[in-house]
Formats: sequence, structure tokens, C-alpha cells
Amino acid sequence: MKNKYKLHEFLDVDRLQTLQDNFSQSMMIALVVVDQDGIPVTQASGFSDFCARSRMNATLARHCYDSDSAGGRAAMLAGEPVVYRCYCGFVEFAVPIMINGHYLGAFISGQVKVEAEKEQTIPYILDNNHLWQENPWLINLHENTPRMPYDRFESTAYTLLHVASYLVEQAHANNIQRELRQKEQELTGELRKRVEIERSLHEAEFKALSYQINPTFCLTC
Repeated sequence: MKNKYKLHEFLDVDRLQTLQDNFSQSMMIALVVVDQDGIPVTQASGFSDFCARSRMNATLARHCYDSDSAGGRAAMLAGEPVVYRCYCGFVEFAVPIMINGHYLGAFISGQVKVEAEKEQTIPYILDNNHLWQENPWLINLHENTPRMPYDRFESTAYTLLHVASYLVEQAHANNIQRELRQKEQELTGELRKRVEIERSLHEAEFKALSYQINPTFCLTC
């Protein structure tokens, strides 16, 4: 069944971009928003050097997009943030953007490492591969990617979930109010037309009645 709701109907992309940029900078994580099909609707913020460079390679970029799409779908099914590892082993999360059970898109974030022991317990969203290790420069960038405490990383995901839910619910309420005002205006217009029609009918009936009472007067007036 096709989703009747679209992300752009609820969230202004420019404002979403500003929120994303500020959040990425303050939390020092990569962040991008994708729609229900996994297609980015914002410009990426805070991408790591490794990910920015690897996405210049068409083959590696395809793995990145597939991971983003799979993460978004997993978050949609879970109805809450999902933490996973992408194909190259970085820890990421997907936060669903939903309204009334309908999936609009997701915040995809991460590109970090966490505590090594914890990292090993986090599943890959797709099969991992080592294509990136064919490039010595990428190996160096991967090794120098900073680590983040897992607890902080996870709490960031839930903070985003609450922010996204609030923004979408507010936008949905505003949309409903706008639709109600429009329907009210349409109803007022219809009532006005009905009043005009009824008045015209009354005037016609009055003239017809006047003619029946005094036809001579009506013919000579």
C-alpha cells in the first residue's frame, strides 16, 4: 500500500537542514535525512573524512546508500531508533520519522566507533565487506576515525526521535487546522450562495404573486 503521507508535507526542508546542521555540529556526528525510499532530502552534515571520500567511489557509495536504506527500513519496522554497523564497520543509527503509524523517512547518523567490546555486539545492517581496504588512504582514514561513548551515542538517537516526533506532530496539527479553515471557508461560501439563491427565489415568487393580484398594474408599471 502506497504511503499517503510525504515528508515534505510536514517538515520544511530548509528548516530541517538547519536543525540537522546544528545537531550534527553540537553532537559531533554525521547526519542526513532520507525519505521513505531512502533518498536523501538534505545535504549531508558532518560526514567523516572516510565516508566523504569513499562516497566518491561509485561502488562504495552504492554500499553506503544501501546501508542507509536498510537502516531506515529497520527503524520503520521497529518504530524506534535502531543501532547497527554499516558495511565498513562504523556504528550508525536510524531514527524513524513517523506520523499516525505512517513512515515518512529517517534520520541516518553515525560514522563513528564506540568502545571495542560494545562494538562487537552491534550487528551489521547488511553483510560487511572489505572493498574499502583496497585503498590505503581509506584504511588510514578508517583507523583515525574517533570513538564515541556508546551511551552518549544511543541517547543522541532518542533525543532525535523526540525532536522529530514533536516537529511532525506539530506540523500535522497545523495541517489539520489549515484544512478545517479551508473547509469552513468553503462551507461559508456555499451558505452564502444558498442565501443568494433563496433570496432570488423569494423575489421571483413575490413578483409572480404581485402579477396575480394586479395584472393590469404589473403590465402598465
